[in-house]
Amino acid sequence: EVRSPPIDFPAEEPLDWQNIDSRLNDLHHKAQRLGQQIESDWDMAPSLAPPSDHPLAIPTLPQETES
Repeated sequence: EVRSPPIDFPAEEPLDWQNIDSRLNDLHHKAQRLGQQIESDWDMAPSLAPPSDHPLAIPTLPQETES
């Protein structure tokens, strides 16, 4: 049985809330930008798909008609 050596955690430093807060903010903005990027890529996706008579064509779902 192989045992890994105990993890040597560095001495605990007081949490720097200001720093944590700004890093969370950064991450939040990055996530929002990614979300927007994905949405715009998704909107473009139909134009990147092969034509419907192509062997690799993605079968299209019947569009729900709004009443």
